[in-house]
Amino acid sequence: MHGLGLMACQAGNFAEAENLLRQALASHPDDPALHNNLNLALRQLGRPAEAIACCRRAIELAPHLPQLHNNLGVALKETGAWAEAEQSFDRALALQPGYADAHYNLANTLVEAGRLDEAERSFRRAIELAPRDWQAHNNLGNLLKLWGRHGEALAQFDAALGCNPQAAEAHRNRALLKLLLGDFAAGWPEYEWRKRLPGYGGTQYAQPEWQGEPLAGKTLRICAEQGLGDVIQMVRYAPLLAEYDARVHLECPPTLHALLTGAPGIDKLVARGDGEPFDAYVPMFSLPTILGTTLETLPGGVPYLAAEEQRAATWRPELAAEQALKIGIAWQGNRDFAGDAYRSVPLSEFEPLARVPGAKLFSLQKGPGSEQLPPLAQRLHIVDLAPRLDNDGHAFVDTAAVMRSLDLVVTSDTAIAHVAGALGVPVWLALQYSPNWRWLLERADCPWYPTMRLFRQRHFGAWSDVFADIAAALASLDR
Repeated sequence: MHGLGLMACQAGNFAEAENLLRQALASHPDDPALHNNLNLALRQLGRPAEAIACCRRAIELAPHLPQLHNNLGVALKETGAWAEAEQSFDRALALQPGYADAHYNLANTLVEAGRLDEAERSFRRAIELAPRDWQAHNNLGNLLKLWGRHGEALAQFDAALGCNPQAAEAHRNRALLKLLLGDFAAGWPEYEWRKRLPGYGGTQYAQPEWQGEPLAGKTLRICAEQGLGDVIQMVRYAPLLAEYDARVHLECPPTLHALLTGAPGIDKLVARGDGEPFDAYVPMFSLPTILGTTLETLPGGVPYLAAEEQRAATWRPELAAEQALKIGIAWQGNRDFAGDAYRSVPLSEFEPLARVPGAKLFSLQKGPGSEQLPPLAQRLHIVDLAPRLDNDGHAFVDTAAVMRSLDLVVTSDTAIAHVAGALGVPVWLALQYSPNWRWLLERADCPWYPTMRLFRQRHFGAWSDVFADIAAALASLDR
């Protein structure tokens, strides 16, 4: 049963593996290998608490085996128990100091815990011990990129691909770094590797994937594949397809349909799995590659979205009555997004804006992050509009209407920034030290959104200078 359980696990049949391994354990309850392998299956089945229990039992039976402590650390890390995970990796390394996997897993845990200096040392030690480990090179590259050490990061991604030329994750990461550096010619084609990642969010259909061939009289389905902000940014490509003389359908989350109604170049908004016929499809982020986007040719005209007039008219009198510089603010992005802790901003950092004479802040923040508002709202004189926004299942429709009556939007790197930019309203964006690829480097303007101004961290993780700069810019506005 044990061997069959391992085979099922290796084949990805984790439910079957669990069943077989539990049968084996019924006959051999004191076999640490069985408990350890059951942990592997349970982790894949999304049952971390049971996996951790299996690891602990295996260690009780064989405390001298470093692999068991390492596996317990991995299971603990997946639950966010970073301190306990670190202790487990330390025990594994005490038993076997040259255990490369434990150094690598410890490094990943230290990254999660925000202890980046220590993480770099652990990654480098893992690479010393296992120089052909592409994942260690790849993750060290991500860490170096986060710090803005872009040349070193690129070298690590290159090293990862030298170890494993088919590593889709390393290709994707190298592509994003090249896009950040403005090397669109190399970045966009390599970004096609994202489609090979296990968690790729795009739709794949039996119909052919469009590669740029003629489409006269045919229906092309553009498929959203990432977050709401990404869809809002990339819908700008639809009008460029007019020269191909095709009917263009945009497949995107239904929550965006109201906001995107009337977007240029879109003949119909559809949802995934709706059965609407089409002849070819294209993932949204493949359009820049097919159309040869460069920094000079990217479609940067705004506005390409519009607020619904009836909703805008509802808000206009209320906001017009405010005799102030009206600033909409948002600070928290999707916490499930990798790296959100570095791009989102504590609301308290907005305090210098509230002190600018004549300025008044209006919260547009909904969902996660809104819990930061009650303790600060009175002191910073923030008007919370969010409870009245977008409560009918349509994303950003009320937010867009409100933006039309604001003087400015100031936000962290969230979908709010894309909404404001697509509407062509003034928007100032607070950016982490090494930002998302689309914001490029060392520039205050944004070629994607002409009405956007970028304010960048001068030091890793430090927001105070960013908001001092924003407050100074606000104070100098000609009003």
